[in-house]
Amino acid sequence: MTVAPGSVSLDEVNKSINEQLRFQRRWQLLSMTFYVVATVGTLASTSAAGLLAAMHHDQAAAILAGVSTVLVGTEKSLLFREKWRFHLTMRTKLELLQSAIVTQGLDATAAGMQLGEIMEHYATSLPVEARGN
Repeated sequence: MTVAPGSVSLDEVNKSINEQLRFQRRWQLLSMTFYVVATVGTLASTSAAGLLAAMHHDQAAAILAGVSTVLVGTEKSLLFREKWRFHLTMRTKLELLQSAIVTQGLDATAAGMQLGEIMEHYATSLPVEARGN
């Protein structure tokens, strides 16, 4: 469906911005949570593995070292930190657009164009680990 320029209201653009803000907040929170869990889990399991190894609890130390390795690999391959930062950046851009609508009096066409640019950036820049052939 093609929409003629000027036929979309500012309320509709604001509704789209608010929907995108909710989406970005959700993914920012999820990415942050997974990153923190992976990082704290890695630190805790690595520290515990070292202590248990020093106390000659070799099997438990080996298990915790394995857990640590899995957590590090998961965080590195799924890029939780980078996705957290990316969603924070996208959310900030959307909030700046909302602010520009209010402070600069952007009309629906200009706001819609900026929203389109932000969403295009989202689609082309989402951090995904490159796979080798």
